[in-house]
Amino acid sequence: MAINWLAYLEGMEEFYRWQREDHPRYPDILLEWGLYHHLRGALTSEAGAGEEAAVPFLAEGDRALAALAEKGTDFPDFRCWCDWTASQRGETAPDAEALRAHFHAMPELAGESLVDELIAELEPLDELPAALRRAALCPAFRRLFASTGEYLAFREQLEAAAAFYALAVLVGGRVERHWIYRAELARAGGNPDAARAALEEGLSRHPDDIELLRETAQELERAGDPAAAAALLEKAVALQPNWPDLRYDLARCLRESESPERSLEQFSKALELNPGYERAAVLQAEILYELGDLEQAERQLEELKARQVQPQRVYRLLSRIYAERKDERRAGRFGLLAQDDAGESV
Repeated sequence: MAINWLAYLEGMEEFYRWQREDHPRYPDILLEWGLYHHLRGALTSEAGAGEEAAVPFLAEGDRALAALAEKGTDFPDFRCWCDWTASQRGETAPDAEALRAHFHAMPELAGESLVDELIAELEPLDELPAALRRAALCPAFRRLFASTGEYLAFREQLEAAAAFYALAVLVGGRVERHWIYRAELARAGGNPDAARAALEEGLSRHPDDIELLRETAQELERAGDPAAAAALLEKAVALQPNWPDLRYDLARCLRESESPERSLEQFSKALELNPGYERAAVLQAEILYELGDLEQAERQLEELKARQVQPQRVYRLLSRIYAERKDERRAGRFGLLAQDDAGESV
């Protein structure tokens, strides 16, 4: 399949605009926004549209780079992008053999049997646009390639998604992600059994990889086995105890596997690590209610109500609490509010 790389990137513009508008302060999103515009500009110029057509995209990429620098941003992908931007001016793109050698020489991929299989998704390498071959030398671009792969997989454009995913693994050197991407492609193709098999194969090769543990747990949860999912998440939490999202996922699976007390403990730990974790606070309140601790549940719900967190869900639970206390007036009021799409405050 011939990949029109520029056309697929052009199709990502609306997604990236939504991301930027929805999360304007996140430096990672600003970084990806800049990577997108730098590569789109270079591809636009190379496609024959001329330098003038590329200028707005390249300028937007430069603005993102400058904005991150002004914020004092300092994380590996940002430094990599800065170094690559400075080093690539006037440089020719690596040819196919140089690019192949580069992938095989990356410390993370050295000796990895999957490298040639992934390169085959991109063959012939010498037909890749020069701008793409240059970008492949900068590991930060794995973010852009992975996001584009996910976007295309969601839209069931699976061959193109597989090519972008192959680039993401090769450029970023994170071979364990290959199994997650394979699972996403299988899921998008309507084959959950193949998705699960891909994740289990990945885990057999990388048993302590947090993301593989988490993705496999999510697949097991989708398949209706929350107890098995919880067992994997307990291992992930033991390996990385200070990640609140892992605690949150474990708490949900424990709740689904009918271990409410243990679930409550994990929600509490997630909130210790991230006091602003609103989803965890709402579910913790629900479990407190289920365990009969109405007083503590009410306190937590009143705090969430004041902050307008998931109002309909909070109002619904408050209505139940007041109904159990035979407070029909407040039970009725919160019951009505729970049906109000606007979520008006009391």
